[in-house]
Amino acid sequence: RTTQDKLMRECPGLLVSSFVLLAEARLPVAPSAAADAIAKADQLAARLSAHEYEATIAVWPVLPALASYRHQLEAIETHQASVTASGALPTV
Repeated sequence: RTTQDKLMRECPGLLVSSFVLLAEARLPVAPSAAADAIAKADQLAARLSAHEYEATIAVWPVLPALASYRHQLEAIETHQASVTASGALPTV
């Protein structure tokens, strides 16, 4: 926890981006862990002032990481919906 607090003070963009990337990586294999990671990224970002958040997204790829996460989430949801609708067994 101390390391996270230090990173939030010194380089919040690194920490927020890391949790978003972790969420995207876990999404296909551990959806609940991905949800926890994206929630943590959101909590950390919410701790920043508006000025700090703007500075963070200007320097770190937080928004592209979020867009990539959302794209991956939508792709998984679309695939799951098509499998459910077709009645086919899911492929691994």
